[in-house]
Amino acid sequence: MSWWNEYFSDIDTLNIDNVEKWLDEEVSVRFANWPEHHGKTAVIESFLSFWTNLKAVRHINDGIMINGNRVCVEANVTFTRRDDREVSVRAATILERAGEKIKEISVYVDLAPVFEP
Repeated sequence: MSWWNEYFSDIDTLNIDNVEKWLDEEVSVRFANWPEHHGKTAVIESFLSFWTNLKAVRHINDGIMINGNRVCVEANVTFTRRDDREVSVRAATILERAGEKIKEISVYVDLAPVFEP
């Protein structure tokens, strides 16, 4: 399994211990149109904050572009909300690594359907 598929498998567990091991100390995250977060602690807090809205998440990766230490992953992402409603959206995530750790994450997704009443 590729490292990026392993990363998304760990994201899908919604277990921060599974995700933290991937992150560089100086990691930065841009998620949708939300404010950017810098540093491992801030990024972990942002993941945990977002996950409070979810019961589950599932990534089905179906497009990959690789350029050196950067990979762009296209996916269908299904979010299970706290009310058990499932919402699927398209997303593209760019991951950049420094050695074995991820130093930059940019997620392009429209989350409006996920938060519709």
